[in-house]
Amino acid sequence: MSKGVYLAELYCYDISGNFYGSTEGTEIVAADNGGVTVNVALAFTGETAVDVRANNDVINAMLCATTQHMMVELYRVADSLGGTCGAPSPLVADSAPAVEEVAEEPAATEEAAATDDAAATDAAAADDTATAADDTAAADDTAAAADATRLLQEEAAAADADADAAAVVEEDTTVVSTVDMYVLPDPFTTAYDVAAVEAQAADPTFATAVAAVEGVSAFGTMAVTVTQVAAEEENAFTADSVTAATSATAVTLTGATSGEGYVVCWMEKEGTSTTPVEEAAARLLQEAEADAAATDDAAATDDAAATDAAATDDAAATDAAATTEDAHDHADGEMHEEDYHWQMAQTSGETLDFSIAFASLEGMVYDWGCLATSNNPVNPEYTSAAVWGTATTPEPVVEDTGAAYLWSTMIMAIFLAVFMF
Repeated sequence: MSKGVYLAELYCYDISGNFYGSTEGTEIVAADNGGVTVNVALAFTGETAVDVRANNDVINAMLCATTQHMMVELYRVADSLGGTCGAPSPLVADSAPAVEEVAEEPAATEEAAATDDAAATDAAAADDTATAADDTAAADDTAAAADATRLLQEEAAAADADADAAAVVEEDTTVVSTVDMYVLPDPFTTAYDVAAVEAQAADPTFATAVAAVEGVSAFGTMAVTVTQVAAEEENAFTADSVTAATSATAVTLTGATSGEGYVVCWMEKEGTSTTPVEEAAARLLQEAEADAAATDDAAATDDAAATDAAATDDAAATDAAATTEDAHDHADGEMHEEDYHWQMAQTSGETLDFSIAFASLEGMVYDWGCLATSNNPVNPEYTSAAVWGTATTPEPVVEDTGAAYLWSTMIMAIFLAVFMF
């Protein structure tokens, strides 16, 4: 395998059955076959934008069409999220992006403005009434002149409207979206011919095969650009590279990388509540119910000793189960991908900043983690160690309804007294 790392250990037996072995292994790195990842960028011009997550079912079918056209293994063609034919990336469904909050205009301001307008209208009406009583004669004399002026103004306004309509240029509503696919090198060939792969992707028959996939025509017209992925550099990524900020609805992870590349972050789906009192109360209630059930069983059973032994066994089993659950420790390398939401961001340009926001609930503690890769989203040459952290979201705001409840109770009491007497 190209650039594969192997550990070799030598051993042998002599004719007498004696064993001889090396005290330590020898690391052997296979030769580089010259394989380079090829980026196939499909630029679609259409009425709506193409989203790699929302439209991933169509994009995944495009991956399958590409593997069939190029006659390569399924794992060698991937989208920008790392998904392959028949195996979408977990970044598609488990991203849980935070919804941007839209600030609403205060209703009080609109009501105040409406009140002011009403007052101004009333005052103007009063003034008009008084003026009309004094100027009736003058208005009668100038009515003809006013009508003539009004007609001239209307004609001028109509002419301006026609001119504006003629000058208006229809706005272009089309958008251009790029769908990136990556053809990975074959690690098992002796010499990899990247030029042949580029030629396959640039051939018009490839565009025809992809365009024939169901749903692709809705994306708009397609243009294909084929390039080799540039040489990759390692990212220096540490715990100081990520900062977590929380709000009532989101946990936002921000930071920067040392070079162009990608950042993958994850946050647990469930989290832990910051209100252990409620959890303790629920546990005590369950224990009380269990004790009551045990007491009833003891009274109904003649063999009290057997009942006590069974209760002891149940308690021991419960303690063992609790110990097993608490033993789940990510520091020991235990991590289940399905327990987390995942997102990826690309860092490029001068700042190399990234910002990833996960939807969250109030009053929760979430574990999160991030790692950085070199500038290749699906087959990076360099991957940093993961950094972990926790984020605590704000406690929910509890509204004081005591006074409102008191007033509503008093009003109901008054109504009852009136109806009764």
